[in-house]
Amino acid sequence: MTFRVALVATLLGSALSPSPSAAQSAGCSGSLSGAVKATFTCTVTLTRAGQGKTLSFVIAPIGAIAGVRSLEPVAFQIAEPPSVQTYRLESLGSGGCTLRTSGGKVFSATPSKGKGEAELNLDTVERERSASGSYTVSGTLRARLVATGDGAGEVVNLDVAF
Repeated sequence: MTFRVALVATLLGSALSPSPSAAQSAGCSGSLSGAVKATFTCTVTLTRAGQGKTLSFVIAPIGAIAGVRSLEPVAFQIAEPPSVQTYRLESLGSGGCTLRTSGGKVFSATPSKGKGEAELNLDTVERERSASGSYTVSGTLRARLVATGDGAGEVVNLDVAF
């Protein structure tokens, strides 16, 4: 599965609206297991973070997820240019993933707080010839989100293929 991933200037954590090509692609799907069990479809974008040579890799769910009040876009910073490799939570820049259940529990994986685990595997990265600063990528993201506050000790596993 591959995606056309558009590079556009935006700040990490800002409101994200997927590009039409990403929104129409059926190649991104995810699952949750552990304390929350569900499946979902998603979009993937790779956006320039400010003026530097850092990119924001973002996975955003499409629509509601059963048992989940919110799954904030999974967002991590990687150095430009992106390459075929495995990025681990401790080597990723700012960002992370936070899930809030319908029952009010919060689970997260964040490099800045050393919580949880994440592994982003980019299996293919090809620069688009037709669009400046765009890439076609495929890969997986696996994350272990740990509970904060109520539910300490519980875990949600996030698996995404794109």
